Amino acid sequence: MLENPTASDSLVVIIELPTVVVEPRGSRSERTARAMSAFRAIADPVKAAVERLGGEVIDEAWINSTIKCRIPATALNALAGRDDIKKIDLPRSLAR
Repeated sequence: MLENPTASDSLVVIIELPTVVVEPRGSRSERTARAMSAFRAIADPVKAAVERLGGEVIDEAWINSTIKCRIPATALNALAGRDDIKKIDLPRSLAR
């Protein structure tokens, strides 16, 4: 599919963003709020790009700086070329 994508091909992918670093000051809830805010700041432009390319955001996880989305296969190269994306991978189940 990636070698000859068509407009009707879509992929569910996990986009890994740069890790959010938060200063270890304040309460746990304050640190969490700062981490979530920092994640939103780096995730929002990527989520907007996904939507501009015809994709949809399915889920996100601030704790590990990832976004799960469905994108047209033809949009993969445009996302892969972004400097604010560390990695694009396929979702897979975790096992013990």
